[in-house]
Amino acid sequence: MKVVFRMKDAKGTIRVKMGAGKDGSGLVLLNDATEPGIHALAQKKGTSITMTDKDGKKKAL
Repeated sequence: MKVVFRMKDAKGTIRVKMGAGKDGSGLVLLNDATEPGIHALAQKKGTSITMTDKDGKKKAL
C-alpha cells in the first residue's frame, strides 16, 4: 500500500507530491507547467535526485 500527499496552489494546481510505501519514499516539486522540477526518491535499492531545468534538460545527482 502506498500513501500520496498532494499540495495545491491557490488555483488548485498540484505543486508538490510526497509519497511513501514499503519500498521507500519520494518527493516531486512541480514547476509552473506542472512538470517535475525536482524529483527525489529514497529506496532500499538506492537514492536519487533528478533536477530538470527550464529547457527540460535533466541532471541526476
